[in-house]
Parts: sequence; structure tokens; C-alpha cells
Amino acid sequence: DELLEDFNSVEWDVDKGPLLGGLVNHAGRHGNWRRADMLWDRLVNQLGVEPDKVAYCALAKAHMLSGRPHVSACTIEDM
Repeated sequence: DELLEDFNSVEWDVDKGPLLGGLVNHAGRHGNWRRADMLWDRLVNQLGVEPDKVAYCALAKAHMLSGRPHVSACTIEDM
């Protein structure tokens, strides 16, 4: 979480979408949908990372694996 605080202070020459997808996927694989949502909110809504299709699918997967298929479906609809 401390690294996320410094996220925008680093110069990035690459697309940040894959990082978002990877972090959200990791949280989802551990059944931690709250962490996945927190990462999504921090990176997408607060820091302006543009999510790609893989990131949306990772968020949907996090909710599906956590027994929240309704939220998963809404995530896919938002894509």
C-alpha cells in the first residue's frame, strides 16, 4: 500500500493497465474481493490508470471467485 502512495511520482514509459490487471488478479486468486476493489479504486479512480480488457476481466474474476457473480456481471457490463 505504501508503494501505491508513490505511484504517480514515478515516470512510467509503459502502459499501466497490465500492472492493474496483475494486482487485481492476485487479490482475486486469494478470494479477496475487497482488496481487488480497493486497488481498482486507488489506481483507476484516484490515480487515473486506464483499465484494459484484461484488468476488467481480472476484477470480474475476483468477484466471481469470491461468490459475487452479480458484481462480476456488472463489471463486465461496465467494460
